[in-house]
Amino acid sequence: GGPRKPLAAASADPPTRGERTRTPAVARGVGGRPRRAHCPAASMARVRAAVAVATPAGREAHCAQSKPWAQGVPPERPGEARMRPAGEATSPPPNVGRSTVGGCDAPAAAAERDIAQAPIRRWLKWGVLTFLVFQNSSASLLMREARGTGIWNPQTAVILQEAIKGAVCVGLLLWGGGRDALRVALSPSVEALKTLVPAVLYLCQNNLQYVAVGYLDAATYAVLYQFKILTAAVMSVLILRKPLSMMQWLGLVVLTVGASMVILSQMVAPSKESGRGIDLAIGLSAVLSACLASGLAGVYFEKLLKGSSMSLWARNLQLAVYSLVVGAGGLCQTGGVDAAGAGFF
Repeated sequence: GGPRKPLAAASADPPTRGERTRTPAVARGVGGRPRRAHCPAASMARVRAAVAVATPAGREAHCAQSKPWAQGVPPERPGEARMRPAGEATSPPPNVGRSTVGGCDAPAAAAERDIAQAPIRRWLKWGVLTFLVFQNSSASLLMREARGTGIWNPQTAVILQEAIKGAVCVGLLLWGGGRDALRVALSPSVEALKTLVPAVLYLCQNNLQYVAVGYLDAATYAVLYQFKILTAAVMSVLILRKPLSMMQWLGLVVLTVGASMVILSQMVAPSKESGRGIDLAIGLSAVLSACLASGLAGVYFEKLLKGSSMSLWARNLQLAVYSLVVGAGGLCQTGGVDAAGAGFF
């Protein structure tokens, strides 16, 4: 009821030991600030606000409220304006106007970009599919025709194929990362040595393809070589533990039945090209071995790509280098290019 002491006077005299012990304890938080008391109503309000932001409409409202820089007003914390000297110019942060990862504008910008690129991706997928159909159908025809034109060693074709692939990978590495990327790809290491396994498998597959087209007609070889899809799927399940859906298993069964019908038709009614060295047993053994090597090499190569940070072009360059070394050694072991014809080409 009496006159109160001024705040300065009250804080001038420190409390005694007894008064300090009788003062009720105040919970302190980080930095010595008083901790805010728990309020169930405030907690529920924060939960409702978080749920509202999770919806598209709530996210748009939150983004509209959390962009003060758009109106030229910098966001300030309590007390920040008092600490800033008078007349100091305020400038927006360097990332204002950009879509940052996790920011309010990032999902909308990504959605708009996906919508704009959807037609391009659709045409790109169809273009790649058309190119693969043309490549797979023409490869068997060209390989079969090449085997029937003169006497030459098919290992030279495999070596030239790997040389062209290596040259393309070198150009892409220099274009994307410069000499440093090329140096990392060609530096000897344990990680680079792991590429030797799929390189040898791919080399065997390419040589077995030429053996198979030498003993099978082009149509039979093109159908039977699709067994590589079955071997790749089985290896993915066994090695990568990748589950397959029921429709995928059904497609593999249809593929197996169709290829088996082609084999039976060739056994019952031989092809008209029987006079050109057609041997179903040797050709079938070669094409099935090539499919097995293709599936195992593809799955092993995928496991290498997922288990390291090395780029795809660096791995392909390592494959080409190992294939060139092993292929040239095998060519010299079999007597060189003069054993089957005159000259390398």
